[in-house]
Amino acid sequence: MNGGTSWNEISGDLPSIPLKCIAISRDPSLQNPLIFVGGDPGVFVSNEILGGVTGQVVHWTKYGIGLPEVKIMDMEIRQGTLPQYITVGTLGRGVYTADISGLEIPSLNAPA
Repeated sequence: MNGGTSWNEISGDLPSIPLKCIAISRDPSLQNPLIFVGGDPGVFVSNEILGGVTGQVVHWTKYGIGLPEVKIMDMEIRQGTLPQYITVGTLGRGVYTADISGLEIPSLNAPA
């Protein structure tokens, strides 16, 4: 840790789209925290945020079955309770919520 004197790039294989919001799940049942980003169009998730620190490419997965292809303007994760929910606000299509308790994303950087 260096108190924020340097930054690590973690955009990895995210599409080149505007991003508007970010939320981090600190589910203690998972080995790595999940990071969600929202933008045009939709939500992406990764469990490899520490990969940016170690120099590995961070991989992202499109998230949100049932979520329309729409701009995500805001998101929040209800922390500290189970089930754990993510709530997203869209531009013109309403507000959506999903249970992310125990959600696991396969890591492409995992040792073989």
